[in-house]
Amino acid sequence: MRECLTYDDVQIAPKYSDMESRGECSLETRWVNDHVLSVPVISSPMSTISEKEMAWALFELGAIGTIHRFTYSEVQVNHAQAIVDDYQEKGIRCVSITPFAIGATSDYLFRTKKLYETGVRVFIVDIAHGHSKHMKDVMKALRQEFSGITVIGGSIATKDAATDQLEWGVDILRVGMGNGSLCETRIRTGIGIPQLTAIMDVYEATQGKNIIIADGGIRTPGDAAKAIGAGADLVMLGSLLAGTKETPGKFIRIGNFPDEQLYKQYKGSASESAKMDRNENTDNIEGNSKIISYKGKVERIIKAITDGLKSSMSYVGARTLDEFRAKVDFVRVTSAGQIEAQPHLLLK
Repeated sequence: MRECLTYDDVQIAPKYSDMESRGECSLETRWVNDHVLSVPVISSPMSTISEKEMAWALFELGAIGTIHRFTYSEVQVNHAQAIVDDYQEKGIRCVSITPFAIGATSDYLFRTKKLYETGVRVFIVDIAHGHSKHMKDVMKALRQEFSGITVIGGSIATKDAATDQLEWGVDILRVGMGNGSLCETRIRTGIGIPQLTAIMDVYEATQGKNIIIADGGIRTPGDAAKAIGAGADLVMLGSLLAGTKETPGKFIRIGNFPDEQLYKQYKGSASESAKMDRNENTDNIEGNSKIISYKGKVERIIKAITDGLKSSMSYVGARTLDEFRAKVDFVRVTSAGQIEAQPHLLLK
C-alpha cells in the first residue's frame, strides 16, 4: 500500500543561502495570456469568498480572484460588467484574466456564452470530481463552441486525472480533493489523496509544463511554501480569506454595545446551508459552515503569505519560484516533530 503525505507530515530542509535580504526574492508566477502575477495566490470560487470586490482587491495586490457560480448567470455577468465600468481600461484587463466559475450541467454553455460576450476569457469548471465523464463532455463542448479561452479543470488528485484532463483540452490543473477546511468528502466517502503527494504526482505527470493550482488545506504561509515547493504555481485560498472585508455577505454582530464582535459567514459549497441558499436538494452533504471572526482587509492576509514565502525562499537560497521548486527537499517528521514545529509553549 502506497504511503501519501500532506503538509503537516513534512518540513522543508534549509540550505546554504548567499542572499543578503529577503527583498531579493521574487514571487512572480505565470498566468494566462502572458500575464505574470506578482503574488502566487488565487481565491476559491466559493459563494462566501469571492465576488467582484475580492477579485478586484486581489488583482490590485498582484494576485488573482475568481467569481463563483452559485448565482444566476446574469449576476455573474453583472460582476464582470461592474469591474469594467468601475475601473475601465484596467478593469477590462482584470476581467480578461479573472476565472469565472461554471458547472458541468444545466446552463453552463449559456452562462459561458454570456460571460464570453462580456469579455471573460478564463473559465473554471467548478466540479468536485474532475476526472469524470462530466468533465470530458464539458471540455468537448467548450472547445467546439469557443475559441481563445483558458479552462481550469475540476478538482483532481492523481497522475491519471492530470493526463486525461490535458488530453481533453484543460489548460490549468486544480489539485485538491477532500482537503478544504469545511470539506467533509473524506469522512463522508473515504475518497481523497493527501495534498502534498497529490501535488507532487500531478507535477510529475505534467513535467512542469502546465500551471498547477494547489486547492485546499492552506492554513499558514508555511503550507503555501510547501505547496509551491511540491510543484504548484499558485495556492487557492478559502478559509484564510474568509472573514475579510472583501468577502461577500453582511457582517454578523454578536454581543452588546460597545463590546460586540463582528463575524462573517463562511460556507462550504457542498454544505447543507449553502445548498439551502441555492434552493437545491440537500442530499449528498459533503461540507460544513461556520461564522468567522472579522479579519479586516484581505491585504493583511496576502502580506502574511508573501512575507512567509519570501522567508522560505531565502532559507533555501532561491530568488525565484522556479529556483525554489528545484531546491526544495522535504523531510518526514514524526508526531513529536509536528508538535515541535508549533510554538509549543502555548500548547501547554
